[in-house]
Amino acid sequence: MYRYDKHFASENTTVVSSGPAIQQPLAKERPVFKSNGVKMIVAQAGDTYSTLAAALDIREDRLRYYNDAPEHATLRPGTIVYLAKKKKKGSRAYPVHVVQEGETLYGISQNYGIQLISLYKMNELSFDQGAAIGQVLKLR
Repeated sequence: MYRYDKHFASENTTVVSSGPAIQQPLAKERPVFKSNGVKMIVAQAGDTYSTLAAALDIREDRLRYYNDAPEHATLRPGTIVYLAKKKKKGSRAYPVHVVQEGETLYGISQNYGIQLISLYKMNELSFDQGAAIGQVLKLR
């Protein structure tokens, strides 16, 4: 078990399928989810990268790295926070994603547990280019 399991996990842990809509809680104290095989939690009111890092016994810079979050980024309630490094590809269940209005590449990478840089590279996007509505993005 990982260090953070002692803070947020219980004996009733289960593995869930990856993908944005199939996540189910793993613990009672603070729900731990899995997306694309990577453990994650959902930020609550008052959470910061600093407070979560301290509670999870993870360095803040590592937590930010896992989440592609720059030093100045803040957490809002409902934000997905990964507890380990995201994967380079999406799960086989979700090979592509059609971009919807209001979505960002960062948000898509968080929803599917994929490293942001990998999403750019797989889709041959320049780093100053965003996702276009209706664009089909490769996730693997």
